[in-house]
Amino acid sequence: MRIRFNPRWLLVTALFFSLQLCRANNLTFNFDTNNAPLWDLSGLYSFTLNIQQRNGAVVPVSLSFNMRQDGAGHLHGFPNDQQGITLDENSFFAVTYTISGRVTGPDLAPTAHFVVHFTGFGGSSGLPQGRISATLLVDAAVSPDGSLTLEPIKPFRFVATLPQTTVRGSDFASTIPLPPGVDGSWSLNLQFDTFHRTIGTAVIATSSQNLGCNLFGVFTGTSDLPAYTLRMTGSRDVANTVSGIGSKATVFLSSSSTNTPLDTISINGRLMGERINF
Repeated sequence: MRIRFNPRWLLVTALFFSLQLCRANNLTFNFDTNNAPLWDLSGLYSFTLNIQQRNGAVVPVSLSFNMRQDGAGHLHGFPNDQQGITLDENSFFAVTYTISGRVTGPDLAPTAHFVVHFTGFGGSSGLPQGRISATLLVDAAVSPDGSLTLEPIKPFRFVATLPQTTVRGSDFASTIPLPPGVDGSWSLNLQFDTFHRTIGTAVIATSSQNLGCNLFGVFTGTSDLPAYTLRMTGSRDVANTVSGIGSKATVFLSSSSTNTPLDTISINGRLMGERINF
């Protein structure tokens, strides 16, 4: 006996099977200060320190600078960005600056260690103008009390060399306000297609920037309870993002009940230098 197959039915069956295996997913998960925060410390800083010198004199020093945190947690300044330093409320200097440092630690209490080097020109009104060279050293942690400040782990240290004098000392009591919008909130957008194995992209979105990542992984669930285990790795090639290189994490996606969309996520790794584990 000879059995004949209809090729059209074979084609329809194969197409249906392929569609079942190949699923397009576009998911966004939002987080805040109380729910797995990620602290992107990028932004404009403007604050005043009260620098106590060895002779006991206190000099108010007002500073401003822009800072960016990258995918590895490294901190950078902006070349040729002009900001200002005011000493003792009556001497102003226009300055440019460089920043080096890093953000590390757990997501609930990350620490920032950085150095800002300033150079510029200015002085007091009515007096000859001159150059300034100054350095600010910061060793601080994001305040755990919700005040949105950097609290000193060690006293903030500042030194400025002026044409006729030097200001050198520390501030033991002040805090540094975080830039507007920096509150630990962020979102993660995942876009991936699956056909046996998963490939796609992810975007870490904070208040000031979008960082790109690549996704690779496998389907680990069932038809009723879909689940994916994904490896997220920072990339410089994701459209409309800045480089996320330095961020790495394992992402587990699942459904909370049968026949529902993927709505549960856990992440274990380092994003922007900070340890994320939930």
